[in-house]
Amino acid sequence: MRAHEILCESATQVKESPGSQINTQTLSELVKLVASGGEVSGNQVVANLRASPSVAWAESDGKIVGLVALKIPSSTYRDKVFSNAGVPELARRYKIERGYAYVIPEYRSAGIATQLRAKLKNAGPMYVTTREQNTIVNQSLVNSGFRQSGSPWLSSRGDYKLLLWVK
Repeated sequence: MRAHEILCESATQVKESPGSQINTQTLSELVKLVASGGEVSGNQVVANLRASPSVAWAESDGKIVGLVALKIPSSTYRDKVFSNAGVPELARRYKIERGYAYVIPEYRSAGIATQLRAKLKNAGPMYVTTREQNTIVNQSLVNSGFRQSGSPWLSSRGDYKLLLWVK
């Protein structure tokens, strides 16, 4: 293990809470972190985090450095994701999405994402979407029991393809 990894692990605390119990200041910091990842638009993040049955975040020296949440997406959004992947018949089976997974770059490769996922309360069948070229995250999903479902599709946010994973 590199010195940076040891330092990050020892100085980092991982917390978990239902979104409805997260204080306003922490929620605001979580929303900023999600936005810094550049993958989602901010309009729905606050509502999604508040409605989440489980949000896990990592703090180091009083700064939030990573998070992951279980989301309860609208049926419209969920249907769109599964239709885009070519498996619309599976949408009703998966009501929970694991999302907003992000660790700031200087804290990556320190095991924080693994600790965050371990803190989430089990919510039954769930799905995840990832970028096709994100091989590290995709392999971690395979290692944790997810399987790719359907076909890759072009993201509406850029020139890259997305994958659907289910567990």
